[in-house]
Amino acid sequence: MSGVPEVKSADASLQASAINTIVLGFAADPMTRWVWPDSSEYLRMMPRFAKAFGGRAFEHGTADITDGIRAAALWLPPGVEPDDAEMGAVMEGAFRPEIAEDVGVVLKGMAEHHPHEPHWYLPLIATGPSPVVTPMLRRRS
Repeated sequence: MSGVPEVKSADASLQASAINTIVLGFAADPMTRWVWPDSSEYLRMMPRFAKAFGGRAFEHGTADITDGIRAAALWLPPGVEPDDAEMGAVMEGAFRPEIAEDVGVVLKGMAEHHPHEPHWYLPLIATGPSPVVTPMLRRRS
């Protein structure tokens, strides 16, 4: 065993599990939790956001996962963009009014710096939390 996880492509049958890994990986991310500080709202909206932002990778064979889907990377190939209509719907219904203007500024800045020439785009990459391994205790005889 080399310690290096095997990376393989994930098809649509693994999409839900890969999205769940991304949701877990971003659970303590300052930006996503600023947007959705309430845990229930985060768990309701983040899967939808992840699918809209990078879900097209599953259609193009460019979603990568590790064994056990402990990590996921959603790559969009040249010419493939996030689902703008769904992104807009997620944003419209999910943001608290007091942050809407700030979120707009962030999104505008991202759009201004997004390359226009053909490129690979990595909208989301995450690892889920590592499982806790508890050492076995030996019984004393």
